[in-house]
Amino acid sequence: MEFTNQEFKSFRKDFDKTMGSLAEKYALAITSGNISYGTDEFSMKIKCMKTDCGDINKKEFENYCMVLGLMPGDYKRGFMFKGDKYVLEALSVRSSKYPCICTMAGNGKSYKFPVDIVKEALSKSNDK
Repeated sequence: MEFTNQEFKSFRKDFDKTMGSLAEKYALAITSGNISYGTDEFSMKIKCMKTDCGDINKKEFENYCMVLGLMPGDYKRGFMFKGDKYVLEALSVRSSKYPCICTMAGNGKSYKFPVDIVKEALSKSNDK
């Protein structure tokens, strides 16, 4: 295996496919993170979360939303920003600049937002 970006993309895809059966067996969501590499070794972060204990993002959102000035009811609320519709999916409380993780309705990709932008957009939104 050569240590190139293309090779690591292929490796990650194969890794995720292989971990699928293990994740199902143990009721986990397994995601692969960033890959760091040198000339003859590499490391990759792996995150495992239980899937049998309800909506983890919702529980975490409810625990931390008030700290950021949001309400528990804001979870999964939609809002418009620059002509696109987004849904507030999760919080990253470790991130001081961009703690709000939102999904764009048009393409399903996740984007990070500052909390003040999200609060302003939610206040203008009718999607409650």
